[in-house]
Amino acid sequence: GIDADPALDAKEAVASSRDACRAAFEAEIAAPFASAAAQDDAFEAARRRLVALLRGLFVYHRKEDIGLPKPTFVNAELDVAARGPDEDEDAFQWRVDQAIGDYVAARVRSESDRGRVPKLAVFSQHDADLQSVAEVLYDRLGDARVAEFDVKRLGNAAAARELARFARGRRLLRRCPVCGGDNDDDERARCARTLLEVHLLDPDLLDARTAALHPGLNAGPLSAARLLIEPERVLRVLRAQNFHRPDAAAYANDYRAWTPGDTLLVSLAPGGFAPRPSYDSWLRWGAARCEALAVRHRYAGSNWYFAPLLHAAPATPPAAARVTLCKWGKCGTFHGASWFRGPSLASAPLVTLKEPVSVLGLYRDASHGLDLSFLDAIFLLEPINDSALLEQVVSRAYRVGATKSVLVETIFVAVADDAAAPKASFICDHCFKSFETNLLADTHMLSCSRNPLMRGKRAARHTIASIFDELDPPPR
Repeated sequence: GIDADPALDAKEAVASSRDACRAAFEAEIAAPFASAAAQDDAFEAARRRLVALLRGLFVYHRKEDIGLPKPTFVNAELDVAARGPDEDEDAFQWRVDQAIGDYVAARVRSESDRGRVPKLAVFSQHDADLQSVAEVLYDRLGDARVAEFDVKRLGNAAAARELARFARGRRLLRRCPVCGGDNDDDERARCARTLLEVHLLDPDLLDARTAALHPGLNAGPLSAARLLIEPERVLRVLRAQNFHRPDAAAYANDYRAWTPGDTLLVSLAPGGFAPRPSYDSWLRWGAARCEALAVRHRYAGSNWYFAPLLHAAPATPPAAARVTLCKWGKCGTFHGASWFRGPSLASAPLVTLKEPVSVLGLYRDASHGLDLSFLDAIFLLEPINDSALLEQVVSRAYRVGATKSVLVETIFVAVADDAAAPKASFICDHCFKSFETNLLADTHMLSCSRNPLMRGKRAARHTIASIFDELDPPPR
């Protein structure tokens, strides 16, 4: 009969040809090559054909074949005073993290003084340790010079933006027309900047705000006492349930330390912060409706507004005020659609901000698959005895595209009178195994199975490895 679909004939022909090729490969190449014991003319012919076939299909190379600069492994020892008799474990660990952060920050400043923007990664197997050191780096270097690739905490999209910011030294953002916060996600509908809702404790300032409240609002003492402030305004932690350090910047950067009822000293100075919309603006945007909703919900809801800190301009404005933390949330949540009629984040222009980002916090769960071939150095916050994990981390920089040797520096904290502190380790350049002394590492490297000089010993002629050895590496 007549074939209604001629394409079927072509598909059958392709399938038939594929089966024939597979059968020919099995009979003429695979079977003779697998007969390693024979080592006869048929084996040699099959081997030659296999080498020619694979050479035509792909280029096989090792990192040493293409001349990649090998990583350089060094140890850095930091001296930290022993834990005092009245010092708790958290305070001691914070001193250790500060010492590590100061060491990395000093390296950044040293390179910056030479007119360079260094690219350094900081890695730890323990997320809490890396986050604590990151707090120190944020404080010493500023937010613009530090990025974190933490998929678990930030999410995939935000972590990817942090990585791009680190690699390119710039980011795209929209600046919120309400609070002045920068939003990296150009598709975000509402501002994601975190604001603290606090209650004023200073009576004189509270009286001044109560007397100066605009008559068009549902004014009252509680309304006058409520403020939305930026976390960066925290000057001192006077009393907190879950935070016991003197560092106010660390408190401001870590929402996990916040607890309703914490007593804080906050700045009221306008310098360094985005100007706040005027009361006339807030009246047009629905502040009266916001006040009514807040009173109805007894100030337990999410409705409040980013009002001026001082309703009137006193002759001598106070520089700081004591407050109690009530709650916190995103700017876009406080200024919700139930009452807010002001400008949206989407109406703000998309701008490019250049940032000299020098440090990337690299977390264990996200340490694989990244191309960081431009790195100058990797700092390991503790020794990595797992050679596979160490190779995985180092290979983020030691990979195709690298033009210089990456420095891999393991930081050891030497605590006085602590015999259990980890000791320096020495790494094999080929397999990344750790050894207690440099002599042991050098001795191992001479016979390491991954040493290129040992290639002939580990690749017998009847193995696939010997086939790979014969494939020409790409030209340098």
